Amino acid sequence: MKKHLLLGLIALSTLLTACSNDDDNDPGTILGNAVNCDYAPYSLGSTFTFENKSYDQYSGQWQTSLSTNEVVEITTYLGETWAVIQGQQQIGGSAEGLARCSEYGLTLLSKSLEINGQTITDQEFPMLKLPATVGKTWASEPIEFDVMGFTNKVTYVFEIIGVNQTQTIAGVTYDEVVEVEERTVTEIDGFPPYEGTKTTRYYDKEAGLISSVITFSNFVWTDTLVVSNLIDYDIQ
Repeated sequence: MKKHLLLGLIALSTLLTACSNDDDNDPGTILGNAVNCDYAPYSLGSTFTFENKSYDQYSGQWQTSLSTNEVVEITTYLGETWAVIQGQQQIGGSAEGLARCSEYGLTLLSKSLEINGQTITDQEFPMLKLPATVGKTWASEPIEFDVMGFTNKVTYVFEIIGVNQTQTIAGVTYDEVVEVEERTVTEIDGFPPYEGTKTTRYYDKEAGLISSVITFSNFVWTDTLVVSNLIDYDIQ
């Protein structure tokens, strides 16, 4: 059961690195429109290329690949305006995801998620909440699915770890970076809740998502499973 659950959680986390808690240094509310704004520049035709390094637990080897996310359409769905993004880095590892932003932050949405043969529809993930201050926390709505007859409930819990960071990713230095930590909290029938997958994401005010690191831990071991770094982007 744990193997199936781990694979599902990793898929969900693949979307899909100087701190301050002073309001004077607050990055502020999002500026822009519903699909092209601070920390989420998803205007039509924009592209973002990532280098992805994934760890194979069975072979003990790292594998490197490239993937490109492209904003291919601006659409209205569930009464809101969304950017349609195609690429391997979207929620659930699917080929297509939706993204939008508002004065409250960045939200991703998967119209259809496949988890252990079950379909989860219209699941929203509140990835970033603004104004960004260190220690701010929030959570997604829980996702429920069955694994081998057990009901699983997974909630994504987010916390802002740093603001106004300077990060160098793939040789490029970014000066206005927000660091967000995401943890999955899983509840299974008859068992106490536990934390599993952790994803640390870094958002630049101009370029959007620039890096993510996915790790998985249980009571025995902790492994870094996926590292994705932005290596090229073109914002329209």
